[in-house]
Amino acid sequence: MLKTWMQTAFRYLSKNPRFTWLNVAGLSVAMAAVLLISRWVIAEYETDRFHAKQGRLYQVMENRTQEGSIATAAETSPLLGETLPAQFPEVEMAVTTTPENWFPKVAVTAADKPVRAAAIFAGKDYFRIFSYPMLTGQPSQVLADKQSIVISRKLATSLFGSPTAAIGKTISWQLMNLQRTSIVSGISDEIPAASSIHFDMVLPFAVFRDIMQIPQTLDGSNAAGPFHTYLALRPGTNPAAFNKKLSTWISSFNNQPRDLFLTSYADNYLYSLYENGRPSGGRITYIKLFAWIAILILVIAGINFMNLTTAGASRRMKEIGVRKAMGAARASLVRQFLLESIGIATLSALTGLLLAVLLLPYFNQVTGKEMHLLQGTYIWLLLPALPLVTGLLAGCYPACYLSGLKPVTVLKGKLPVNLQELFARKGLLTFQFTISLILLCAVLVLYRQLHYLQKTSPGFDKDQVITFEAEGRIATNIPAYLEAVKQVPGITQSAAMVGNMTSMHSAEVKISAEGREHRLLLSNVNATKGLVETLGIPMLAGTSFTGNAAADSGKVMLNKAAVVALQLQDPVGKLIKIGDQQRRIIGITENFHSQSLHEPIQPTVFQVDDLVQTVLLRLNAGQETLTLAALKTFTEKYNPGFAFEYRFLDDTYQAQYATEQQVARISACFAVVALSLCCLGIFGLTAYSAQLRRKEIGIRKVLGASMMDIVWLFSGDFKISLLLSLSIAIPIAWWGMNKWLAGYAYHIPAAGILIAIPAIILVLLVAGAMLLQTIHAWKSAAVQHLRAE
Repeated sequence: MLKTWMQTAFRYLSKNPRFTWLNVAGLSVAMAAVLLISRWVIAEYETDRFHAKQGRLYQVMENRTQEGSIATAAETSPLLGETLPAQFPEVEMAVTTTPENWFPKVAVTAADKPVRAAAIFAGKDYFRIFSYPMLTGQPSQVLADKQSIVISRKLATSLFGSPTAAIGKTISWQLMNLQRTSIVSGISDEIPAASSIHFDMVLPFAVFRDIMQIPQTLDGSNAAGPFHTYLALRPGTNPAAFNKKLSTWISSFNNQPRDLFLTSYADNYLYSLYENGRPSGGRITYIKLFAWIAILILVIAGINFMNLTTAGASRRMKEIGVRKAMGAARASLVRQFLLESIGIATLSALTGLLLAVLLLPYFNQVTGKEMHLLQGTYIWLLLPALPLVTGLLAGCYPACYLSGLKPVTVLKGKLPVNLQELFARKGLLTFQFTISLILLCAVLVLYRQLHYLQKTSPGFDKDQVITFEAEGRIATNIPAYLEAVKQVPGITQSAAMVGNMTSMHSAEVKISAEGREHRLLLSNVNATKGLVETLGIPMLAGTSFTGNAAADSGKVMLNKAAVVALQLQDPVGKLIKIGDQQRRIIGITENFHSQSLHEPIQPTVFQVDDLVQTVLLRLNAGQETLTLAALKTFTEKYNPGFAFEYRFLDDTYQAQYATEQQVARISACFAVVALSLCCLGIFGLTAYSAQLRRKEIGIRKVLGASMMDIVWLFSGDFKISLLLSLSIAIPIAWWGMNKWLAGYAYHIPAAGILIAIPAIILVLLVAGAMLLQTIHAWKSAAVQHLRAE
């Protein structure tokens, strides 16, 4: 029986190549999209979940109340990691680290080979908490000594030729103007692609603490800070109960209520955004979005399959009628049609797999990941399940419809039309239009918001500014270099700062001003003179730093947000107390963004400092090539042994929106796929309608009907569905647009044009697809339509 069914199915499919390949093409594209999206979704979800202690691994966060709202930050005291295990028996081990973006290019030298490496400082148990693979070295010992350093396989090979040759060797490194040496105690293997943190070398946090002269004991003066703390809880510990103990304990240092809590380390990658102290989104939003896109694309393709199959029903009427007249049971026909559906779905899955493999390199470029399609158990579960489920679900309706036709009716060559079948078809069509319009709206809003983020001024002039690390001779005497470099033609301004303009960290600070005490979440900008001028930050009052150490000592500048938060009137010249240090305000700057536009502007204080790590130079517009060539020659001569590598500040600023850029590109690609499948569905339904009304078309043509008359006749099948889909999709798109934009502190206004444009595009595409098939039906000779009569 199975052999007979397969022969019958193959014969029918081979005799109707047009419908067969339309079905296969639609399902193949959909399944390729599903495979690629699911691979990306799995890769995102698996990030940071490879650590052995994954279920017990947490990061310490803090909710800070300021001006009626709650800000959430992953910033802690520099001493929290080493204090927690001794204070709480629930904590198995804990470490504090510097944020991974603090030191992206540290100057490293070994055997007269200078290189730059991404570095972090971490507590001694870092490689015990995190399961980064080690080539050599014991995880419990590699950071136990202040002289030790762990370097990556790549860095070891670059410096010493091979990882094995690096153990026990001495490495020199420079942080700002401080030069130190360390002995290689361990070699880490390649960091898994599933890690959100990547580094070339790890140094003991105790070294950083010595450099920054951080006290050894946790007290009220250092109970907060901009550092990251990770911990592993002992099995069976209740995180919620531990949060209460942790908050009560940390609050005792300053007699101020504080709200510290733990979040799953792996979940931090997915839930990076908080609103009023609770997770409000992050990459999980995009994961859910693309998971739904994959499902909806497959649903659209399945609907097309149903429509195209029922559109070809007239070709099987006599076969069905004869078989039913000879006693074939309906269940037998259903099984045969389902077998055909699964067969087409299987062929489509294989074709889709090949297409996905071919497209994967380009997809990797768009997503910025190195994914392997056939890697992981999920693909071997998805590949057989995808065609089976798709074939069964998409084939159920056509199988029931075709097998339910009455022998007498179908042997007469007529396809019955009943209300149930009509409503089902109209409903499927409306669903397709609704999905397509919502996807189009989402892509347009995403692109407009991304354009807004990229073009909105951050409050400083980021164009024509380059940045590079202060190292070697430059770092040891930064004022001299900043003056000397102005001799290079095309360099108009120079300055240097701690960190950079896109990675400033804030900390909760006690500030006294005019007899009032405030606790503010304050960003601290430590820089040389000239930073405000180099970045073009407008001065609202007062002056900037002079560069004279005596004149600048004890002076600060504030931005407007800090003045408002401190409730100061005419602040220039007034004294404020930051922590336990008294400072005089000499200038007020306009507000500016030191973070992405996801976040509101923070109160900011500027303090002069020559212990810096990043040089900023402003170039004359139009002379960049000549200026950079001259600057390279000057800097490498001034600072021998260090290659001149720079970045444009504008590129660094735009990198904050890398996730949005990736999502926008991926969304656009799959929106095109969904629209293409929707047009294929229109093509199938128009073909279905043309078959049902072929004699009517012939009669109308004989009676003198024009092609536009036939087009108008056919449009009636789609106008109601299109209008209904617009009435459903527009409110949903409007609600989704407002909800998504609310996640940005600064965003485009929710405007009707963002929905009107996708609606017009959808109407034009539907009209175009319908017009093509209608023209084909009209061009058929009238006698062919009437021959059966």
